[in-house]
Amino acid sequence: MKYIYDPILKRMRAKDDYNMPDTPMPTTDFCISVEYAHLKELRDAGKLVPGLWHRIIDYTTTVANDSEARSAEHPFDVLVMALTNSQLLEEGYAINSTRDTDGYFADAKLAAWKISYCLDNDTDRFMWADTENGTGVIYRMADEWYNCAPYDFKNIQFKRYKVTDPNEGYEQDSGLNGLYMGYRGSMQTLEIENEEDYIYCYTFNSYNEETGVSEDASLGQQTFSTEHQSADNYNQRGCLYNVIQPYHAPLETDETVNFNVQALNNICWVYRNYSPEEDKQDAYGIFGNIFESGCYNMTFQSNAHNDYFHADCRNIIAGYKLNNCTFGQ
Repeated sequence: MKYIYDPILKRMRAKDDYNMPDTPMPTTDFCISVEYAHLKELRDAGKLVPGLWHRIIDYTTTVANDSEARSAEHPFDVLVMALTNSQLLEEGYAINSTRDTDGYFADAKLAAWKISYCLDNDTDRFMWADTENGTGVIYRMADEWYNCAPYDFKNIQFKRYKVTDPNEGYEQDSGLNGLYMGYRGSMQTLEIENEEDYIYCYTFNSYNEETGVSEDASLGQQTFSTEHQSADNYNQRGCLYNVIQPYHAPLETDETVNFNVQALNNICWVYRNYSPEEDKQDAYGIFGNIFESGCYNMTFQSNAHNDYFHADCRNIIAGYKLNNCTFGQ
């Protein structure tokens, strides 16, 4: 069987967009549980044991220095291995935590996730690093559905503002009037009338308009009931094979400008929940999208798949069904 996203997947593998080094998952015989502060003390004192895995049992994703983002703080533990007496391998894993008492990640296959993790809350490397409350920074995450982003997209959320369109009802009507599609940045035609009217969205976001709750569409493969399934309906695919490469923003200091600081991309797919009775398919068809480095400030309404954005694409708002498109710089 040949899926529609096969050419995209081949390109991803050829460019090494998704693949991360296959460091073996540790066994319990070579893994110890440790709190973040104690692990940092061991590292700083040069007392790590090379080859020993450490399970950080109090890791929490946090966000600082970005007024347009926050963390939902859903807990999981982080596994990292000591490379030397004073250095940790930054390729690691996520694992279910006893702190997840609500079972938020109960159905997720964390054993298949791969992460890049830095023990230091280093704002010279990561603009959103939290120097006060941070327990390290995840700066790359790939999940079991081959979604990959340069941050913890299972927790980090971005503001999306309700937009108005002055052209509503005219030939240039975007169809986005009244939807939560806006961001703080350059927007053509669309306006934000009330900056207090916003919601927080995951990168892959399913929004329930009745309850006002955002859900992470990447947590599971959404499927239709047999009654609504069709072999030719690619909108039935869930959220998979999406790759976002890092975005680096300039950081000004008193003496210089650092262009090597990784920042949050602020890219969201914002969907309304699917309802077969109302013939809505908004939370489906998020697959095969690739963003090269430097892409940021983008919002997609629904069913965006097989879109390829070259480096430095930015400030884009796309409505329903942006499919099979390639964009240059």
